[in-house]
Amino acid sequence: MSGTQIAAVWQIGPQITAQVLGLPFDLFRPRTTGPVATLTNFVQSIPAWITADPNLMSARAFDYGKPRGFAAVDPGIVQVGDYLQGALTVGGPTETFFVASMDIPAPIQVVRCNHTLTFYRPSAGTPGASYYGGDLTTNQTTLVTSWPAAIIQGTKGNDGDTKLPSDQRLPWVQILMPNVLGVQFRFADFAYDDQPQPCRYELSSTELTPLGWRLTASLVVS
Repeated sequence: MSGTQIAAVWQIGPQITAQVLGLPFDLFRPRTTGPVATLTNFVQSIPAWITADPNLMSARAFDYGKPRGFAAVDPGIVQVGDYLQGALTVGGPTETFFVASMDIPAPIQVVRCNHTLTFYRPSAGTPGASYYGGDLTTNQTTLVTSWPAAIIQGTKGNDGDTKLPSDQRLPWVQILMPNVLGVQFRFADFAYDDQPQPCRYELSSTELTPLGWRLTASLVVS
């Protein structure tokens, strides 16, 4: 973005831009599980202008498979890690975004969420007559519950454990979500999505970046 384009937005002010161009969004600040489903996390309704245009000058649609966008909101109210929930267009579907960065005067970055995830950490079973060396749901420790996140499909898959000729490759994904205070995701943690037939993913790499968590995971079939 050029200096002239930055000035065009910031001379007006992001909060004025939001009031003129934006629509009402509910602002949530995670304090408990289920960030956008728990009244405890609701802050207030605010105007927000969210677009894929980094110049914030047009209602540019999000590119297919790319969840990053930019927002004009009141920077005195919104914080990194907050969630914004509302419609991008009048009469459009309700969508959920998390605030990834606020490096003002650079544009405020948001990430469009397309799934709600619950994360678990497996625990070893107790040795004995019925000992089982794999992970069991009864031994799992819940890390976070019902957190909106972005799941991006990977470009290839991984071979399954059986490696039979007819086996299909298991898809892998990238997961983007805000930094959850006090939670450190690890290799081999599990994530369950919110689909009618939930998918289970096993984390293969975790990275906490300035924009939040970037997790790589593969689908688990069992």
